[in-house]
Amino acid sequence: MSLKIIIIGDSCVGKTSLLKRYVNNTFLESYKATIGVDFLTKNIKINKKIISLQLWDTAGNERFHTLSNAFYRGADACIIVFDLTNIISFNNLERWMDEFLVYSNVSDPNNYPFIIIGNKSDLINDTNRAISDKYIQKFCQNKNVKYFEVSTKLNTNINHAFSYLVNRLYNKNSETNIDLYDMESINLNEDKEDSDMNNNYDKIQLNKNLNNGYNYCFC
Repeated sequence: MSLKIIIIGDSCVGKTSLLKRYVNNTFLESYKATIGVDFLTKNIKINKKIISLQLWDTAGNERFHTLSNAFYRGADACIIVFDLTNIISFNNLERWMDEFLVYSNVSDPNNYPFIIIGNKSDLINDTNRAISDKYIQKFCQNKNVKYFEVSTKLNTNINHAFSYLVNRLYNKNSETNIDLYDMESINLNEDKEDSDMNNNYDKIQLNKNLNNGYNYCFC
């Protein structure tokens, strides 16, 4: 089973660092701006099945939009990222969402699996938030999307965001619904049968209660 996930949002909001942290568990203080699109893969195991996540990192710069838009078609889900310290990146969320729906040509826009991620939570507190939490919640509720607040620098809440999204996509394509709780990094290369597989595997542990221990809002 293969899932294509597109990551979009303004330039410098942390899309590349989000993927690097999730796939490789690495973080750099600075990244070169993505030109066009970049592509990472991550394989996860669910109920002894290997699922390949194709993660497409798109350029936020306006001049590369035409190139990036060509990769929207066929996406199973879309993650829109904004910077919690930059209100302009938040104000552009609706434009990104509308643009994706136009170029991806999805059959059911009202139920498409978007999630919104507010990055750089390590840089904010109750007194210096560029966008109030109440305003973010209201926007998410109006758009009927899930919201996650993360820090790629501190590696907080990232696995939870992807766990939720993979859970939704897996249940959509499976006859048996499951609840994904957490991810634990494992190396399947220790098994001879899996010696040719990628090192970056996650073992998804099951839990009866998806909400237990999660720090995100269902808005």
